[in-house]
Amino acid sequence: MDKNVEADVDETVADAGPAKAARPRVRRREIGFSTMASLTLSAAIFTFLFLMLSGRAVPIPEVIRDRIEATVNARLGAERVALGGMALIIGRDGIPRVSLTNIKLGNAADGAVAVLNNLGARLSPGRLLQGDLAASELLLSGAQITVRRTASGAFAFGGAGGDESMAQSVPQILDLVDAIFDSSALSSLRTVEAGGIVLSLEDARSGRIWQATNASLVMRRADRATTLSLASDVFNGTDNVAEVQLSVARNLTTSGVSLGATVNRMPAADIALQAPVLSWLGVLDAGLSGSVRAEIGADGRLTSLAGTLDIEAGALRPLPDVPPVEFSSARTYFTFDPSRQRLDFSELAVVSEQGRMTATGHTYLAELNGPWPGAFLGQFDIGTVEYDGEGIFPEPFALSGLKADMRLRLDPFTVELGQIAVDQDEARIRASGRITAEADGWHVAVDAGSPAIQSERVLRYWPLVVSPVTRGWLAKNLKAGELRDVSAGIRYQTGSKPDAILSFEFDDGEVSFLRAMPPLTEAAGRATLFERRFTLYLDEGRVDAGPPGVLNAAGSIFSVPDTRPKPAMGEIHLVAEGPLQAALTVLNEPPLRIMDRADRAPDLARADARAEARIVLPLKDGIDGDEVEYSVSAVLRDVSSEAIAESRLLTADRLEFAATNREVRLVGSVRLDGVPARASWRQPLGAAAAAGGWVEGTIALSDETMEAFDIPLPAGLIGGRGTGRYRLDLPGDGPPQLRLTSDLTGMALALDALGWRKAAGTAGEFVLTAELGEIPVVEGLLLNAPGLSLSGTLDLDDDGAFAGAVFENVQVGDWLDGRVELKARGAGRAPAIRISDGRMDLRRLPDGGAG
Repeated sequence: MDKNVEADVDETVADAGPAKAARPRVRRREIGFSTMASLTLSAAIFTFLFLMLSGRAVPIPEVIRDRIEATVNARLGAERVALGGMALIIGRDGIPRVSLTNIKLGNAADGAVAVLNNLGARLSPGRLLQGDLAASELLLSGAQITVRRTASGAFAFGGAGGDESMAQSVPQILDLVDAIFDSSALSSLRTVEAGGIVLSLEDARSGRIWQATNASLVMRRADRATTLSLASDVFNGTDNVAEVQLSVARNLTTSGVSLGATVNRMPAADIALQAPVLSWLGVLDAGLSGSVRAEIGADGRLTSLAGTLDIEAGALRPLPDVPPVEFSSARTYFTFDPSRQRLDFSELAVVSEQGRMTATGHTYLAELNGPWPGAFLGQFDIGTVEYDGEGIFPEPFALSGLKADMRLRLDPFTVELGQIAVDQDEARIRASGRITAEADGWHVAVDAGSPAIQSERVLRYWPLVVSPVTRGWLAKNLKAGELRDVSAGIRYQTGSKPDAILSFEFDDGEVSFLRAMPPLTEAAGRATLFERRFTLYLDEGRVDAGPPGVLNAAGSIFSVPDTRPKPAMGEIHLVAEGPLQAALTVLNEPPLRIMDRADRAPDLARADARAEARIVLPLKDGIDGDEVEYSVSAVLRDVSSEAIAESRLLTADRLEFAATNREVRLVGSVRLDGVPARASWRQPLGAAAAAGGWVEGTIALSDETMEAFDIPLPAGLIGGRGTGRYRLDLPGDGPPQLRLTSDLTGMALALDALGWRKAAGTAGEFVLTAELGEIPVVEGLLLNAPGLSLSGTLDLDDDGAFAGAVFENVQVGDWLDGRVELKARGAGRAPAIRISDGRMDLRRLPDGGAG
């Protein structure tokens, strides 16, 4: 019963007590009131039943609505509620409900921050009977709510420009919710259900806006906890639509809060903006699904966090213009300890088209700016790394047991590799480096080293695109069991080719400078690759040329001055010490073919040689001879040859050998058939080789010289010893051709038959041309000396002995000027002389002349 009614009744009874004479009249008043009360109650019951059966809403007068609005606002303080329409509905269950429409929530500073299209409240019958208007259940639909998150991570309800001081943490917001629930009007409330909610989240730190549409919310209140769950589709300003489920549970005893979030197809970058501990996800261009659960203490501080994330196909892409590093999927399980700022990964797995990786580890949040880390310091145990793709490495491989220490910075994106340790198959590898993403692309600098590692493993882990010329040459030409003191590095920048740095030592290896040449065995040395120049030095090595012998190749060098061109040019500095024939055999292999091009055999001479060859050639298959440039120099000792000057024995203590693309040359002091000489042998190569080579130089002239060259001169013609210059042409299809000249100094000459002599100290002119075949042919003989001038030819018999001579023009002193013929008369006898076609003055004939 209404308290006002009860008060009226009490007053009536009190007034009637002392006036008994008036009782009949009072009785009539009581009867009239009872009748009216009965009628009113009947009307109320009838109205209640009518409303219950019809389900119609009865509008509440504006004066009552305004009074309720004023009462609510008085209790909220700074917040404001503006009520639109109000109506009363009696359900078929007899429970009264209040329906509110067009409700605006806000504060005096920012105005409306939430608009509720419709709010239905189920009134508590018990409280209603006690005279209180209290709801036990709220049903909302069509709400529009704007939430701002400040740079510090707190939340405020309001439009842009809301006061930062109004922002609140999650526990503070829940405190406000609990305070509202504890109000007399809502203390009986146990459930709030909402549908069709549009929730906008404006993030001040990132400048991003997210919008949850068609969201559904359920909030339940029990004796010890308040729980809230939200499910919605989320738009982030792109074509991507994600699904989100949130749950919040507050322990009313401890004031602790449990948060749970489940997402589906949410962009990783959006997740990164929601929690500092997950900010590392911001470098991924991929969608993800997963769940995260967090615990927040009464003070608003995070106490724990755990989650699992399944990342869809995407890419590592810190900046929009940086080429993406693509992957097929990724997965991680993690926990976070805020007291140590430590993030632990119990599983981290990445799969791409090229392979897969699994790891465990932890990282510390560092360089904090408020709650947001500027860096992550991590240590990881990489369980497996498997490569089974194409185009990066030459063949599939798997690694296990890797350890990595690293630091990740997000702005600018930088990965600093303090150390990557690989200990597998008796190989110990350590690496470090730095990877950054900048406006012009990726910048990579990684260095690695190992005290000892198998050479085939180096090639297996050497990317195909990094210095492919060097890698290809080593793969084909260096076979070494183990490399020592290996140091390698990669430098790369987007838009340019990768640059490699490499150095190592090796021993007991096999090196092939040229494919057709015998390999260098028992090789030991070192190699370097720096600033695109590759060099391999041989400290030890030998070349087995077969029967000709073995060469010591220590000191040889192979280099590629610039590894970038295709094909690159290789330079070989071959040092060889050993038998000359072995050296010439090696140099006669393709593509050089030095001796073949000289139309000579490698057994040109017997000698001990120390040779150095410089060979420049393109590093490709199918090299033509004219693409090879070479120069060879050698010092030969104890030389002996019967092939340089055919049928003539050439010996020397020391000769200098040289060869180029144009010719082969020998220079030095020799003995030719025992005759001392200074010789320079030249043999053209290629097309000019058929014309033959030649030997030229100086030679000691004496009667013995003529005998050595099988040139029979008249007996007694030459005495003493002089020096002559010679040229011995060596045609490929004929006998050698000799031209010998001298000034005759030091030589005594005599033609007793003509009564002429020349002293050794007197100069003159001597020219001899001859064909040095099996039977030499003297084609020309010219002699000019004081008192004598002659020119002619010599005739030899079938045994090569002097048979005669014909001098077309002979001048002897002032007594003879004519044609002279000499004819041999046998051993020990002076030749017969026949003079014709000239002038002779016997009066001036010297004493002792013979006829």
